[in-house]
This record gives sequence, C-alpha cells and structure tokens, in this order.
Amino acid sequence: MTFWKPLIDTPFARFVVKYNTTEKYQKYTAFATGGTSTYFTVSFGIGNFEVGDEVTVVAGSGAGQIRHVQSIDTALNRVYVDETLYNSENGNEYNNTSYLLVTPFKKAGVIKGSDNKGAVNKLLRFNARAKKIQIKVEVWSPSGFTGEWDMGLRDMTTIYIPDRTIK
Repeated sequence: MTFWKPLIDTPFARFVVKYNTTEKYQKYTAFATGGTSTYFTVSFGIGNFEVGDEVTVVAGSGAGQIRHVQSIDTALNRVYVDETLYNSENGNEYNNTSYLLVTPFKKAGVIKGSDNKGAVNKLLRFNARAKKIQIKVEVWSPSGFTGEWDMGLRDMTTIYIPDRTIK
C-alpha cells in the first residue's frame, strides 16, 4: 500500500485492511437493545454473530462507526467490540437507537500512524484460503472526527501466491 501523504504520529491516522472469503457482503442486521461504549446487547439473533465480524452502526447512537466483534456472551446476549465508540452525537454508547449491519469482513491488519511514523508505504501480508477474496480498506482521520480528511491511498498493489504442496 502506498499512501497519499506520510502517516502522522497519532493512533487515529490509520488504515484498517479487511478481507472476506464468503462471497457475501451482508450477513445480518439488528437493533441494539442497550449497551455501553464497548459492548451492545441484542434481544435475539446472537447466533448470527462471530468473533472477528465487522459491525457497522448504520443509524442511531454511534452512527457511521465500524468495529469488530471481540467476544460474545450468549448468556447475556452481549457482543463485545474491539474499540470504544467515539464522539457520537447521541452519546458514546450503544443504545436502543443503534441499528447495526454485520458483515463477514475480518481484519487482515491495522496500520497506525503512532506505530508507523512518517510511513509512505507499508507491506501487509495475510493468509486466506478461498477461490475469491474481497478486500476492503477503512481509512480513519488523523484528527479524529472533526472533518479533516487528509489521508488516502495512492496505490494498492495485491499479489496472490497460490498454495503450494510440498511432497
């Protein structure tokens, strides 16, 4: 991946690279019935969530933010996510207005400005076995959510190496 500008030294300057091998985009939609900034509860359908799934808050509290499932508590119908909600207009927590879209995209890797200061390109490797692989890149603003979007990708080159069996 070649970046449009060098990465700024902050954890909010980041690229999240994700992949999907299921050949589906949408997996499940649900309303949260409550929660905090790090987990949400659902009244039914807890079996549709898997660790690693991408959860996008489409509407309501936390709208526009994307997280990934970190763990699931089936006894309490809670889904814990990998990062807290930030700067939500309706409060920094999931509540009964949060409408969620669950997709089968898993994280391949995260490139943060705080870990890669001034980087202009980055090589990221991951293993996935499938006939078709969808790749998605999520871009976070280095200034948080104040509207200053000065990050982007100039080039994304993909190299696929076929499986090799050693005999």
